[in-house]
Amino acid sequence: TPDGALPEHLALQAELDETKAAYDQLMQENEEMRSELEAKMAELEELQKQLDRARAANYRLSKGDMNNKQLSELRNERDQLLARLESLENDNKQLASSRDSIKTNLDISETRRQALTDTNVILTEQVEKAKQLTVFRAELFGVKVRRNGDAFTEDRLRKCARLEVEFDVQKNEIAEAGEREAHIVIYTPGKIIINDNPKQTFEYNGVQKLYTTKKVFNYQNKPQMVIAEYEIMDELPEGLYTAEVYIDKKLAFTTKTKFRR
Repeated sequence: TPDGALPEHLALQAELDETKAAYDQLMQENEEMRSELEAKMAELEELQKQLDRARAANYRLSKGDMNNKQLSELRNERDQLLARLESLENDNKQLASSRDSIKTNLDISETRRQALTDTNVILTEQVEKAKQLTVFRAELFGVKVRRNGDAFTEDRLRKCARLEVEFDVQKNEIAEAGEREAHIVIYTPGKIIINDNPKQTFEYNGVQKLYTTKKVFNYQNKPQMVIAEYEIMDELPEGLYTAEVYIDKKLAFTTKTKFRR
């Protein structure tokens, strides 16, 4: 081997290995530059083959050799790619920061939206509750009817023609005016609902409930007295009776009355 040939080959090999390592790292760090970097790696492999052939032929490389020129160009391109990579990394950091800021803002917005939704649900429930009609008095009593048509209250069931529930609806300016429906449920002393038709039910708390009689009345947002009647069909036992008044399928009032036989 001519003097100085081996050290020059080794120096070029070291430069070549360093450049290949840098390109390999670039390919691992940035997918967008992969095709470009793979082409450069192919050039480096070709230079490696030239260097191997030169070493095998004991060829002494000179400063003007094409391998040196190509390697220098590749080193320059490598430096440019490294600069681009650094720029991309900075851009990625800024994007990550913006993304985190946007996510934080979205989380805050979602929290606020959920709070508003919860508040809206509460307000809606309060408004619906405020719109419900309320009853401040209700009475259950028996009614006896004379032959001339006159009627008066009676606490002896055997003399009663019907039962009546009289109730007073309070003033409510935000309630909807118009026809409203009241269901009356009357329990015997044995807690049995007086009901002449098993199909006579209304929905209450998600289940069907028997009722004794119902009354449709026209409500105009003012205090109003309403009377619901039930014609007695069968003999009823004496004792304490309970009457429940439901308006718009909501329990509005409960009253009790004791009847004699």
